[in-house]
Amino acid sequence: MMAAQNREAGFTLMELTVSIVIMGILTLVGYGVIALNANTFNMVNSNTIQRWDVRKAMQQLKNDCQMIKPELLIAVSAGGAKTDNLTFQTLSHNTIYYRRNASGVLQKKINSGTWRDLVDQLSVAPFRFLDSNLSPTATKTDIKFIEVDLSRTVDSDNFRLTEQFYVRN
Repeated sequence: MMAAQNREAGFTLMELTVSIVIMGILTLVGYGVIALNANTFNMVNSNTIQRWDVRKAMQQLKNDCQMIKPELLIAVSAGGAKTDNLTFQTLSHNTIYYRRNASGVLQKKINSGTWRDLVDQLSVAPFRFLDSNLSPTATKTDIKFIEVDLSRTVDSDNFRLTEQFYVRN
């Protein structure tokens, strides 16, 4: 006859402790990966929105500037320097105003309507008038191009889009 064995089934306290420590380490690693992915997503999403806003404002400026003739420009910056304002009359006799206000917001207004925000946090004056040699000019009759520089800084992240629009003769 065989002797009866006195062994109970289960885990020892040491085995349970080791498994809990391993699960804790895996949880911390998993949390770190998820947090890193969330931060990366938020950063990429913010950059995408920032660039979209600037491109959308630039497209609107492009559409408006395509119909400008030099004689329809109402204000030209002194000495050909960059300016915060662009004002012109369209061929259909509407007056369009663009301005970068003191807060760095590019705004648009048609005739006596209300100002509409296009893009915020612009860090430099956006408009400059250029002659046929792409040199800055303050003389209306010499203007061949309008340079638009939308330089935006959001959370120490810079994005700059610069285009030159041909002014009709």
